[in-house]
Amino acid sequence: MEEEVLFNTALIEELGDKKSTIIVLGFFLDNSPKDLKELVNSIAEKDLPGIFKKAHKLKGSLAMLKADTIVAIMEQLEIASGVEKDLEKAQHLINLFVEKFGLLQSQLQNEIIKIKSSME
Repeated sequence: MEEEVLFNTALIEELGDKKSTIIVLGFFLDNSPKDLKELVNSIAEKDLPGIFKKAHKLKGSLAMLKADTIVAIMEQLEIASGVEKDLEKAQHLINLFVEKFGLLQSQLQNEIIKIKSSME
């Protein structure tokens, strides 16, 4: 069974060159682990407004990558932490996000390698 590709660089490629695509992907890879850590800390602290805020921020970054599967998780997390105020559901969604996020990171790192090799 083939691994689900969790992103699409079409939107980023509109920047016009491969170097810019690499920069944007690298920026996401450098900064999103901090956001993930803050999200995990927010759930540990039972901070529903903090979860909502971080989910919203991550959703925007993920939307730029057209990571639709993970964006949907973030949308559900916003609802669980904001409207529903359901900490247990939020925890489940964060666990799901962490699982998908690891795969996304790996795929993005491989994409950067692929783009760099096509530039040589």
